[in-house]
Amino acid sequence: MPHSKQIKTVEMAMKPIADMKVPEPLRASVDKQNQILLDLALSMVNAGLSEQQVRSTIETACASYRDELITTVLAIRAQNG
Repeated sequence: MPHSKQIKTVEMAMKPIADMKVPEPLRASVDKQNQILLDLALSMVNAGLSEQQVRSTIETACASYRDELITTVLAIRAQNG
C-alpha cells in the first residue's frame, strides 16, 4: 500500500475521535492524544511490527491516555466544586 494511502486509511480510522463533541476543558487533552495515537499508528504501519508488538504498544499508549484522562477529569471536577 502506498505511503499516502496508508496515511489516509489511518486518518479515516481516527476521524470519529477528532469529530467528537468534547467539553472545552477536555478538548486539549483529546486533541493531544488523538495526534499521539495517529502518529503511533502511522509509525506502526511502517515499522512492520508483529501483531503482539502492535497490541502491546497500543495497550501501553491507551493506558497512558487513560491515566491522563482520569487526572484531567478529576482536576476539572475539583475546579467546578
